[in-house]
This record gives sequence, C-alpha cells and structure tokens, in this order.
Amino acid sequence: MSSQPLELSIYIGLSITAILYGILLCVTSTSIYLLIFNRKPRQEARQNNFYIIYSMTLLILLTFAFATNALMGQLMWIQHRDDEGGPLAYFDSSANSWFETLGTATDVVANIMADALLVYRCYVIWRRSIWILIPLILLYMSSIVFSLLTTIQSALPNNTVLGSSTNFYIPWISLTSGLNVIVTGLIVFRILAFSHRARGTMPPEAHKVYTGAASILIESALPFSILGIIFAVYTAKNLAPQEALAFIWGTFFVSQL
Repeated sequence: MSSQPLELSIYIGLSITAILYGILLCVTSTSIYLLIFNRKPRQEARQNNFYIIYSMTLLILLTFAFATNALMGQLMWIQHRDDEGGPLAYFDSSANSWFETLGTATDVVANIMADALLVYRCYVIWRRSIWILIPLILLYMSSIVFSLLTTIQSALPNNTVLGSSTNFYIPWISLTSGLNVIVTGLIVFRILAFSHRARGTMPPEAHKVYTGAASILIESALPFSILGIIFAVYTAKNLAPQEALAFIWGTFFVSQL
C-alpha cells in the first residue's frame, strides 16, 4: 500500500471524526440538559438519571478515543515527521502503542454499551420474550469476545494473539453490524405490527407517531450498519480507505441509539 493514499485516508478520517465529535458533543449536551430540567414523576426521573449517566459515560469514552486519535496525528505529522520512513513509518510502528490501545479499548467499551442498550430495548418491546433474547445474547456475546480479542491484538507486538495473525477487526465489525441490523429490524417490525393491528382504533395522528418512530430507528441504524459493512470489506482487502472508515465508524456507535 503506497504512502500517500494511506496518509490521505488517515487525514480524512481524523477530519470527519472531529466534525462528528462536535455534533455528538452538542447533541449529548442538549439531551442531558433536557433530561435534567424536564421535571417528571419519580419513576421517570429515575429513568432520566440512568440516561444522563449513560450518555455522559459514552461521551467520556468517545472523548478519550478522539483524543488518542488526535495525539496520533500530532505525533505522526508534527513531532515525528522527519523520522526515517516518514509519518507512515511512525504510524506503523505505533500500532501497539499505549494511546492506540487506549483508543481501541474505549471504542470497544462504547460499542459494548451501545449494543447492550439496543438488545435491552428489543427485549422490552417484544414483551420480555426469552426466545427473542437468547439468540440476540449469543450474537452479542460473540461480538464482545471478538472485540476483546481485537483490543488484545492491538496491544501486542506483531499483532498476534495465541500465535495467530488473524485480523479480529473483521469478525467484530461484522458481528456488531449484523446485531445492529437484526435488533433494529425486530424493533421496527414490532412497532409497525402493533401500529397495523391498532390502526382501526387509533386516530391518524397516533398512527403517525409509530411510523415516525420506526423511520427514526431505521435512519439512525443505517449509517452504522452500512459503514460497518464497507469497513469490513476494505479491511479484509487491506485497502487505504479502511483507515478513514475506522475513525468514522468508531464515532457512529452512538448514532444507533
């Protein structure tokens, strides 16, 4: 892989990630403000407190991930630009550095949290059906296993785990993207099925609420899932755009929520 396309991919990825992080910061701050000052009964207030803590935790994790990416850019293009082999050589040599490992770990934890909330939402909407929960939990646990292997792999020299040089990014990306598609599909199906059954008893305005909720869920899940599929393909083929997609996809964890 030549140097210029790879460096350009990293630069584009960092630039787009900075924009997405700014949007995330504004949306999260606004959401927390509304949750704090929107007075509700005690039970709803307790639920609001959960979402406040959850949102702040996700924001902190993604802030660490963004900071480590920015640090990598600074070291690569400013402090070590004249090293032998240039910025790309430093980028390759720092693949298992502490800040790259920290960035991967924070992305993994954020992904685990986001997927857990999605699975729980699906479980509740399907009236706590154990038959819906079991296959989702199995898929979710598989995703966690490969995400942890990805983190371990990123911290080890030569990127090998138990003597294997397998790229664990690919199964992790595929599993979490697939889980997102399946869970979102189940939730949307349940919402639309309920809306269809109750169409005769609901006014048109109420019906629009359900179809609108389904549209929001689909639109929020699409970027994460599509980017995940494209990212997995480029990573498998070891093409330059994988670097840009890695940064961007990591920021889209919260878009599915």
